[in-house]
Amino acid sequence: MSAIVEFMQSMVKENTVKLALLELAGTFIFVGLVTLFTSKKFEEKFPFLKALVPALVGVSLLATVYLFSLFGSKGHFNPAVTLPLCLASADYCSILPFWAGQLTGGSAGSGLVNFVLGLVP
Repeated sequence: MSAIVEFMQSMVKENTVKLALLELAGTFIFVGLVTLFTSKKFEEKFPFLKALVPALVGVSLLATVYLFSLFGSKGHFNPAVTLPLCLASADYCSILPFWAGQLTGGSAGSGLVNFVLGLVP
């Protein structure tokens, strides 16, 4: 029981909750944009941009990382990036909250875009 209390205190002390919420919001926007740019409806509406989709994805990542860095986010937006960076900095308490934020934000962003585009019944 004391390990759980210590974990919760370290999260509050290190402002991990705020950072995890920023990861959630940033991942929501980034994955939503990637879902939009790679959808068939986007390709049908803007066929002349088909060759620029990789660049659009890269620019959207750059923009979200820069935007959320202004609020103090670490800008990982990807569990595969979070794991080595947290392990390298010995910040083990941030891994699970960041992953929860990233997975929730990514799922919600993709789901919202698919719903708006009418791809989800």
